[in-house]
Amino acid sequence: MSAMKLAGLFALTMVAFLAVDAVWLTTATPRLYRPALATLRDWPIHITLIDLAWGTALTTATAFAGYHAALWLKITG
Repeated sequence: MSAMKLAGLFALTMVAFLAVDAVWLTTATPRLYRPALATLRDWPIHITLIDLAWGTALTTATAFAGYHAALWLKITG
């Protein structure tokens, strides 16, 4: 495993992460988080559950992209 291939894998995985997260941040943040920030003391449980689901989905999508990038770069364990 060369350092260049690992750097390429990191870069491709980071691009996938940033692309997917940018969509979430630009579409959901104004509608979901802004109203809840005013009530930080009484943070709604549904916001926490949505955030946990989003974190799981983002991690899954990024891992999937990283795995396929590793296959494309012919990186083996």
